[in-house]
Amino acid sequence: MKTLKIKYLSHKVEVFLENGLISRLGDYLKEDVRYFIITDLNVAHLYLDSVTKQLKKYDLYLLSSGENSKNYAEVENIINRMLEANIQKYDFILSLGGGVVGDIAGFVAAIYKRGIRFVSIPTTLMAQVDSSLGGKCGIDFTANHQNYKNQIGTVYHPEAIFVDPMILKTLPKAEYLSGMAEVVKYGLCFSKKLFEQLSGTFDLEEVIFQCLSLKAKITEKDEFDENLRMILNYGHTVGHGLESFSQFSLSHGQAVAIGMLWETRQLEIKTRLRELYQKLGINAAFDFSMKDLTDFITQDKKMESKNIRIPVLKAIGLIEMETKPLDAFLREIS
Repeated sequence: MKTLKIKYLSHKVEVFLENGLISRLGDYLKEDVRYFIITDLNVAHLYLDSVTKQLKKYDLYLLSSGENSKNYAEVENIINRMLEANIQKYDFILSLGGGVVGDIAGFVAAIYKRGIRFVSIPTTLMAQVDSSLGGKCGIDFTANHQNYKNQIGTVYHPEAIFVDPMILKTLPKAEYLSGMAEVVKYGLCFSKKLFEQLSGTFDLEEVIFQCLSLKAKITEKDEFDENLRMILNYGHTVGHGLESFSQFSLSHGQAVAIGMLWETRQLEIKTRLRELYQKLGINAAFDFSMKDLTDFITQDKKMESKNIRIPVLKAIGLIEMETKPLDAFLREIS
């Protein structure tokens, strides 16, 4: 069992990581509370029974799978169901799923009765290495017939995160590769050692723990995304724009993989990045121009007036924040 204890200013979070953990949740979950499970149809088919047989009291809300569930209407439906089930402030939400489920479950936990407790069981590689930790949660928003990613949300932490790498054996290949793109980001930006490991053979459980440890260290120092934490957004300025532009036909991981290529200026590093993508099987091909993304990037949360604060890669394992005029940034990466 690998564990992390993160002491945020607002909350303490425990992470438990072990193969087969999903079958031993009863050793960690509270017996005297009710759990309101939020999951999606795909995950429910695979793992819901394994979870519910370890709970004495629970209620359930099933989402449709995919990014299209991250909207106000779905949040209202969940809250209506929670009120019908008489979920109390001392009860728990249990998030069982990938990034979309985690975003919605965390957001609902943050606003329901001004905040109730929740725990997370991430079921995708993306969620296990990144999105389940750090407290960011929220939904997308549609304006002027455009869908803007993660425009409404907050920072709200789970009590505990239960990471079981064995779950990933049932993950579709495309979802696995989406998560691997985020793993590559952690190596590229924060750990040359991890980047080198990915070029050879590696132990997935250890890689997941390295990524979580790196994110814990960064987010513990900057819980609310005011400065240091923004370095985690490498590749995401272009990536989020691509997701919206593609109407979410691109996965988050593939969009970030493409974004990292566009945002990397050093030819040697870009070449190594392409080679690693090829080795891992990550597809970073998509037909677009930077003009296609401009409207989406101007709504990026890192915008400050006409400037944008962006992570800039200096070397493998070294990244810094810089502020640039948006026009200059777009010219640099075009």
